Amino acid sequence: MLAGPAGGKQAQALPGLIVYRLNHSMYHANSQQPSEEILNLVNTADPLLRWFCMDASAVDDVDYSAAETLRSIYGILKEKDIRLVVAQVLDDVKAESRYELSRLFGADVFYDTLEDVVKDYRKQREAG
Repeated sequence: MLAGPAGGKQAQALPGLIVYRLNHSMYHANSQQPSEEILNLVNTADPLLRWFCMDASAVDDVDYSAAETLRSIYGILKEKDIRLVVAQVLDDVKAESRYELSRLFGADVFYDTLEDVVKDYRKQREAG
């Protein structure tokens, strides 16, 4: 199941994994809402989270303010020992490196599909 903005489902996709769908581009005026929702999901998760996946399939732009918000979320998750991963980033957003999301999160956090996220999560859970 997916968690998402404003009344979206809040079940974990697998125990310890939430997939959060961003529904639109991220910019100064709207970056606070997902930040608050993500932190609420993280702080109320049961069982505790190991991975938090952002589904970016609907995001066609991320401005500087939103990139700073994402940086903050990344730091908070890292402190809680929760791995942030990002799935389904649009090609033009990937190519536009002006906000350097790969530098922000690291290249190993990006997945082409949600299925790839679930597969890798299961594999790491079994190994760990």
